[in-house]
Amino acid sequence: MAKKSKLKKVSLSPTKEHHLGIIKLLLADHRLLRKLMAQVKSSRSTPAKQMKAFKELEKSVNSHVKAEENTFFTLIRNHPKFKDATMEGYEEHRVHENVIRGLKKVSDKDRRLEQMKIYCEFLEHHLDEEEENLFPRFKKYAALQTKRKIGKNYVKVRKKTSSDKRGAARYSD
Repeated sequence: MAKKSKLKKVSLSPTKEHHLGIIKLLLADHRLLRKLMAQVKSSRSTPAKQMKAFKELEKSVNSHVKAEENTFFTLIRNHPKFKDATMEGYEEHRVHENVIRGLKKVSDKDRRLEQMKIYCEFLEHHLDEEEENLFPRFKKYAALQTKRKIGKNYVKVRKKTSSDKRGAARYSD
């Protein structure tokens, strides 16, 4: 019997997406990324399962980064309250891309697994920073309508760049 996933799939129809703010969507993506990172770092997983989870993590991170930069960061990058955090976010995203490129060049599987785990630690730090610093400030200063508008655009970009063929984003409760 297959273990039931704690994540549920939500197809974001136009009637549902208008009420989801950008922060809720970003946090839902962060939960998905953390779940995949846990699978990569799990000592109970086989190396093959860890590699498979990392490939899914890589796809999800790429889609998340594109959507976050093209919607959320684009809107707030020139605002004095958010400029430093968004510039740091852009730079960390570039570092993530470089690390992924480097991982693909490592031929030794044991070494690659260790580097994947280290990447997960770096990614977790990045997610924590956004959740603890940037998101609360944005929630405090942004109007609800702005949060929803960015959220709607985020969902569109995320669907276009997602590996999920049905265009559904995964979110947990």
